[in-house]
Formats: sequence, C-alpha cells, structure tokens
Amino acid sequence: HRIRKVDTSGNISTVAGTGTAGFGGDGGAASSAMLDGPSGVALDGAGNLYIADYGNHRIRKVDASGNISTFAGTGTGGFGGDGGAATSAMLNGPGGVALDGAGNLYIADSGNHRIRKVDAATGNIWTIAGTGTGGFNADGVASYAQVNNPRSVAVDGASQYLYIADSSNHRIRRISGVAVPRRPAPPSPVAPPGAPSNLPPVAVGTFADAALDPGERLRVSLLGKFRDPEGGALTYSAESLNPDVANAAVSNGGVRVEGRSPGLATVLVKATDSGGLSAQLSFQVRVGLVLTFAEAEAQAPEGGLARLKLELNRPSERAVSAGYVLESDGDPATADADDADHRGMDGTVTLAAGETEAFIEVPFNEDADIEPAREHLQVRLLAPAEGADWGLGLAVASLVVQEGVCDRTPAVRDALRGSRECWAPTVADLAGRGYLGLHRAGIGSLRAGDFLGLSGLRILHLQGNRLAELPGGLFAGLGSLELLRLDGNRLSELPEGLWEGLGRLSSLDLGGNRIRSLPDGFFAGASDLSELDLSGNPGAPFALRMELVRTDAENHAPGPATVVARVAAGAPFALSAGLVAEDAELSTGTAAIGAGEVSSAPIRVSLAEGGAARLSLSGAPEFPSEPCGDVQDGLYPCFQGLVLEADAGLLLFKRPPRVVQAVAEQGVESLGGALSLNLAGFFAADGDDALTYAAESSDPALASVQVSGGVLSIEPNGEGLEGFVTVRLTATDSDGLEAEQSFTVEVSSPARSFGSGWRLGWLTGS
Repeated sequence: HRIRKVDTSGNISTVAGTGTAGFGGDGGAASSAMLDGPSGVALDGAGNLYIADYGNHRIRKVDASGNISTFAGTGTGGFGGDGGAATSAMLNGPGGVALDGAGNLYIADSGNHRIRKVDAATGNIWTIAGTGTGGFNADGVASYAQVNNPRSVAVDGASQYLYIADSSNHRIRRISGVAVPRRPAPPSPVAPPGAPSNLPPVAVGTFADAALDPGERLRVSLLGKFRDPEGGALTYSAESLNPDVANAAVSNGGVRVEGRSPGLATVLVKATDSGGLSAQLSFQVRVGLVLTFAEAEAQAPEGGLARLKLELNRPSERAVSAGYVLESDGDPATADADDADHRGMDGTVTLAAGETEAFIEVPFNEDADIEPAREHLQVRLLAPAEGADWGLGLAVASLVVQEGVCDRTPAVRDALRGSRECWAPTVADLAGRGYLGLHRAGIGSLRAGDFLGLSGLRILHLQGNRLAELPGGLFAGLGSLELLRLDGNRLSELPEGLWEGLGRLSSLDLGGNRIRSLPDGFFAGASDLSELDLSGNPGAPFALRMELVRTDAENHAPGPATVVARVAAGAPFALSAGLVAEDAELSTGTAAIGAGEVSSAPIRVSLAEGGAARLSLSGAPEFPSEPCGDVQDGLYPCFQGLVLEADAGLLLFKRPPRVVQAVAEQGVESLGGALSLNLAGFFAADGDDALTYAAESSDPALASVQVSGGVLSIEPNGEGLEGFVTVRLTATDSDGLEAEQSFTVEVSSPARSFGSGWRLGWLTGS
C-alpha cells in the first residue's frame, strides 16, 4: 500500500502511502496518506505522479510538492459520470494509467471493462474503448469493441497509439489516433567518431506470410526490412524452424523458401551488424494441404457442448481424417479440468472429399462440485501418417469449462452472478470483486468452497442469517479480506484457524450468537485486528487471561528457568504487562505478546537467594489506547465482549514436601478394631508451610481410611475379615506440591490375633 521511489543512486524511499490499507490524506503530504492496493503509476512532464489506487476506486495525483489529491473517481466502485468532471465519476478497480504527450490521462478501468480518458483541457472523463460488458466481440471501432478486465495501458513515444493489456482476453490491443498532436520523434542515436559500434540493427518492416506446394520455391525480398542506425552494412541469415515442412536460406538479397511436405513452418530471418549485434523478423509458410484449428479456444458451461472448428486451406480430392487427444493444458496458471468434466475422450474427425470445415465436439459433465470459475484442457491433433498428402497447422486448441458459480450455495451463487447466468462470471470477475453482501439472506449453511476465487474480496457481510456452524476452509484464499460480519447468527462454536490466510482482517463482528468459549489459539494470526465485537453471546464477556508458564522443566526444578507469558486464545492485539520477581533476577521487566501470537519471547529467571522465587504480573494488560474511530456499517468500535486478566503468578525453585520418616507395617483386628496415627513428623516442608494430608485404601471393602485434623484413622469394614491393605498417604503444601508414601496394614480375625493395637517393626513401609 505504498508507492516507492528508487533514485539514480539506487536508494529507496516512500513517496506515498503509510503502509496501512485505506483511504485518507487528500490535501496533505502523500507520505501521510493511505492507499489501498495501488496497481499502476504514470508521470507527466511537470513531475506530477498519477496512481491507480485500485482498492479505493480512484486515481490519485501527487504534485511536484509532494501533496496528494483525488484526480478521478468518487471512491465508490461502479460506473458513471462520463461526459462530466472526472472527480465526480465512478471507477471500478482501476488497474493502470498512462499519459500522452498532450497531457491526457488514460485509465484501465478494470472492473468496468472499459478504457477511460480524462481530457487535459476540461478535466472531463470519457469512455474510449469497451462496452462495459466483459468479453470479446471483434476488432474494429474501439467504442463498440468489448474488452475484458483490462489491467494496464501504455502510450507510444509519438502519442499515436494506445496499447491495452486486455487481461482476460489474453490479448494486447491497440487503439490508433488517440492523442494527436504528435511529438516529433527523437533523432536516431549516432555513436561519436571513433567510438566502437554498440547500437543494434532495427527491424523497420514486416514479412507477409506465404503459401506454396511441396517442391515449389518462393523468393522473399529483404529490401526495407532492416536498418543499421549507424549506417553500416548488414549480413543476413534465414532458418526454418520446421525444416521437414519447408527449408529457407538467404540468396541474392532475398530469402529463398522451398516447400517440402504439407504443413506449417516458421521462418526466422536475422540481420547482423559488424559488431555481432542483430535484429530478427519471422513469417509463416503454409505448404500444400493444411488442416488447422480455425479458432484457438472453445468454451461451454457444465452440461454444455464445446465445439472447435477445423479448416482445410483448400478442398481435397480425398477424405481427410485426423486423430485427436484431450489432455491437460500444462499451464500452472490455470485450473485443470479432470476426466469427470468431459465425456468425449480421444477420437477422430473426418472431412469428406471437397469439404473444408469440420468440428470436434466435447460434451461437459454437470456435477455438484464447487470448482474454479474456469477449468482448462486442450485438444491436440495427431500428426498424419507418413505419406499423407496433408499436414498440420495450428494443432493445439484450448477447451474451457465454464464452471462459474453454479454449484455454490444458492444465496452465494445469486449474489455472485448478478443478472447473468450462473456460469458467466469468470476468474477475473471473482478476483476483482471487493464487496459481497449476504446479510439477512436466510442462509442456514455454507459450503467450504463457496468463496473460492474471491481473492480480492475486502468486505463480507453474513450477518442476520441462520448459520449454526462454519465449515473448515470457508475463508481460505480470502487474503484481502478486511471486514467480516457474522453477527446475529446461531454460531455456538468458532472454527480453529479462522485467521489462516486472513492476515489483513481488521474488523470482525461475532455479536449476538451462541458462543460460550473461545477455542485455543483463536486469535493466532490476527495481527491486523483493530475492531472486534463478541457481545451478546452466552460466554461474554470472554476473559483473555495472561498467565506465566515455565517451559523448560517443572516449577520446582532447580534454576535458572525459562518462562513465557501466554494467552490460550492468542492475542487479538499486542499485549504486555510488567513483571515482578521476589528473590530472582529477570532477563526483562516486561512480558509482551505480539498481535496474533499466543506466547511471548522466552524470559530468563535466575534464583537470587533462598530456596524459592515468586514471579508475577504487575497488572492486567490494557486495551489499545489509540482512538477507535466512529461506528461504520453498524460495526461497534474497538473490542466489545472481551476482558483482560492476569493470573496470580508463578512460584519457582521451591522444593516439594519430603518424607522424613516411613510408616511401618500395621496390624488391626477385624472385630471392633481401629487404628489412629498422628501424621506429624512423617513429612516435612520448607519453612513454616502447612501441609494437608489425604489417604487412600487399596481395598476399601476390607478396611477404610480417612484423615481428619492431621490424624489418620484405619478401620476394618466387618467382623471376620482377613487380608492385607496398602494405604497411600499424600502430603500437599500451599502451592500444590506433593510428597507421598505407602505402607501395609494386616487385617486379622480375633482367632489369629496376637493382641490388639499397633504391631511395629515387622516391615518398613515404602
């Protein structure tokens, strides 16, 4: 979100933009203004800089003094205002700008499928190319021609031609006579006397394509095709890139071409100066009877039929049959159609004698899978058998499945297709959409791929529906999303990894749902979050508790220790709190957790003196102090439904209680017998720390145990019982540290008794 400048010394600086996506700063210094995804720049002769501010739907101007203003566009994405002031006109995601010699500004108005011109004399805006409907009809008068998502424009040095990167048509288009008056062409550079030649030859003409029969020869003149800027002599060479079809060589100031077998050949002609620098031109040679695709691409929606036309350059006396195969197009930039998308596989096409046209037809299956808006495969013609009297020209053509948005959740489908058929939206249409409104649309569920391809989406409204859950991966690929509203639904749980891929999300509304808790790591990755509403949920306000955790060992282990501050749900914004240590030395006095992180950097704790050290937070973290701004689009400012807390701290290096005397084996009669034992003296704790005790019998049916007031009682559970019981004693200090020991009790009947009471010294307890 910046415009950077590299000066002639190679140093870089920011000319415009703060680095935060948004709009603001007009009338002031450009370096303090906000831009949103700038996509193109142009400079005029007076030093003014023009910026295609894509996400703000504006053209911004930075004057020679460094101040910024809006030159065209209202900031609302759409179309309107032709014939009037450019500042009152609507643009839709402008992708590029260019200036001609007269100061007229040209805009690639991508989302409007138009090229717009701002007149230098009156500042009014006009459409000079494109009908507003994305597509391709034909070359001709520019105002009647369709363009499709034009991304960039450029004016040549003489201001005679405007060139257009017609992105989704996969073409470079040219409009003639756009500017005038022309600027005089600069003189050709001439090397100073005695200087070595360093200017390459230039191509100043073109070769026409040629047609001949096998065995026929043709001579093509080289006159007027190349020029040496320094006036030197040129040497020429010619090469056929398809020598089996035609060969080529330079002879007597021309290129001699000889046809060998039917097909299409490319001839490359090169002019070289005395210094070894060169320029080249090429032309096509068609030899004999040639079968070729008449068009390079055919499209059809799911359930439709794609038809590709084949042509022979002239009628044949015999039938011509060609095999073909369907395969991946091999382009990593396009989505591949799989075998399930088409029912026609490899096949054969035949042209009867005298016919010059035929069609390959491929039916596309219709399925319920959500897939990219366009999927591609290709048809490749197979070379004719040896000895055939025909050859191949353009032998590969593309097939495109128009998936569109047909299989998405109906409300999503209808919002994305607008008034067109559901298969009509293209990859560029989806990628160029910045806003999607699905509020109060009665949506009860969504599918994981519903937002596939919406890579440019910045605002998504889903509030007021009946959503009870969100499928995993729903927001994958929405890396430009900044505002998400999910309030007023029925969500009880939130998906883990919500921020995966949503690095720019700054505003989230989840108010008025049924959420009771935040999942661990919920805010992990939310580094840009500046507004959040969780109010109106059963679990609100949700507590974000910062706690201290030792990571290298148990808390009572000897030091030094490594400690981190942690928030289980993650930090929705940067959190920090002071650290206080008793009897310890710290590597830092602050526990800080960065926005979108779960824990702080490691904190080193060393024991100063004594047997233990207590580490605590000096207070709860605070919410960001920057102003939240006004409520916009119904969103509450800042962070609603959250509270910040700090835990009680951490005790380190303290020794747990210790066993200082073992309890010996005991015996008790089952007839009315009972034992009591004061536990003082069997365990010890550091300092004056009080201990609490618990006991457990291995066989409660034989004998029960209980502790009250530091006294252990053991009592048989019936007359005539005999056996052995293991009693486990546990002593716990005030910090929850424990020690334990076990001993054996023999329960005997009166007949076997040697007397009641204690029986000491038989066995030593463990």
